Amino acid sequence: MMNPLDVVFAPSRLFRRLRERPSWVVSFAALAMISMVIEWFSFYPVLETVLRKLPERATSDMIQDTIHHLGERRGINVAIVPIKLGVPIAIFSFILYLVCSVSKPVSLPDWKYFLAVTVWSSWIPLIDKGLALLTQTVAGVVNPSTGLAFTQPLGLGMVRLSSRDPALPYALNALNVFSVWYLVLLSLGISLLCGFPRMKALVIVASVWALGLFVSAALLRFAIV
Repeated sequence: MMNPLDVVFAPSRLFRRLRERPSWVVSFAALAMISMVIEWFSFYPVLETVLRKLPERATSDMIQDTIHHLGERRGINVAIVPIKLGVPIAIFSFILYLVCSVSKPVSLPDWKYFLAVTVWSSWIPLIDKGLALLTQTVAGVVNPSTGLAFTQPLGLGMVRLSSRDPALPYALNALNVFSVWYLVLLSLGISLLCGFPRMKALVIVASVWALGLFVSAALLRFAIV
């Protein structure tokens, strides 16, 4: 029986099992439930960020209206977590499948195998989110001027920038120990699925991930501007 601990302690064994039987539904359900809990408790750091961005002359009514508005959206944000989690995983795994299909694989299983490997590898970013929430709760918001909390202590998110452009700090915060761990882990799964050398699989995975990061940063930039 596969479990999340295999992602950390026995990833090779996990991916070999997935190559035989691409099971991912239970893993995704657990990921979604824990992510919903994290989203629920992320309300407080987000609230702190928004309140810090209010004008110094903000009245008590403005503050209360802001708190009320965010409170109303809290349940909605939690409810859509499975969609926000599942859609990027599905798109990312499909792009990986397409890239691998034109990269001369020794074998090319169906897309569902890539989906299973991506879902199980996504336990590493979940650990990242949990740690980020913990540090946000303890240390507070580091850079409220951009509307983001850069509190990932194990990566470039530690760098404090004076730039008000949210895209660069967002990208830097994504580059941390957990993202490297995730890429290495996922490349191991892709290597076993397609018969690629480890380095080739890592290049493919890192390239697709970097493209996704670039698109996300660009969308964030336009959304805030």
